[in-house]
Amino acid sequence: MEKMTHLPEIIQKSAPEILGHVLHMTEAQWKNLIARLLQFLEKAESSDQTIECYDEQIWTFLLAVGFASGDDKRGIFELGKHLGAKNSGHSPTLWMEALPIPPRMKEGNTNLDLAWGGIKMRGISKERGGLGIEYDPRASEEIIFCEMKWYSDISKNVTHDQRRNQLARVIENALTFQCDGAFPERCVVTLITPKAFVGQSPKSRLYQYKFEEYLSSFSNIVAEFENCSDTMPRRQQSDWNYPESIQDRLKRLTLYHISFEELFEALPPSELRSNIQEFAIRYNRS
Repeated sequence: MEKMTHLPEIIQKSAPEILGHVLHMTEAQWKNLIARLLQFLEKAESSDQTIECYDEQIWTFLLAVGFASGDDKRGIFELGKHLGAKNSGHSPTLWMEALPIPPRMKEGNTNLDLAWGGIKMRGISKERGGLGIEYDPRASEEIIFCEMKWYSDISKNVTHDQRRNQLARVIENALTFQCDGAFPERCVVTLITPKAFVGQSPKSRLYQYKFEEYLSSFSNIVAEFENCSDTMPRRQQSDWNYPESIQDRLKRLTLYHISFEELFEALPPSELRSNIQEFAIRYNRS
């Protein structure tokens, strides 16, 4: 079997064309993921048995790089369609591990696995080493916030309110995402998991139950938001205000669930495509 330890090197060559231009993440994040990918491949190729990659960030990184490497940003537009976008806009961008302003006063920044659409950088200190983001209507009137899960489940460990879960938090961030009082015309929250957990029964993950519950009625989402209002007040400040009517924002919301496998199959033509697809076949045993 052909070795794949060359894959990090091929990805690294694409950095000048996509990093900070098409795919937004910090250089430190990029270098860390390149190193983690190489470390995994060296371990896998020195093993007598085929092993699986369990690192969600590596899978997310490979998807992001694969779509960002398409010619003339075509891959970014195609990714948006697969993630649930209806109108990609003029110049949607792709962000990994980005930080929107949290809608709750006691809550820290939500670290989004992947974000797509009308998004731009907001001011955030270099010392924190993160990518603060806000809405950019000039790029697109749609935004997509993605929650990526490989074999892990959504977190239910919340410091200030034990009734709050990770998926609800991402949804609330999407609904309240803004800049200078302007909100996206359409918000999509997309759950990305192995195909073994997409529309399958019996269910084995909490996110499968919560996703189904939210789809059945958005009133369930509102109830969860209301439950934590006393313990975590809604953010109200001079340049950022929680929407007066969350019900109106819910009219703009779409929930979507798609598999990693489907996205890897849809990668646009590029030098990386076949290599990433081979990795996805070889190191996914689900």
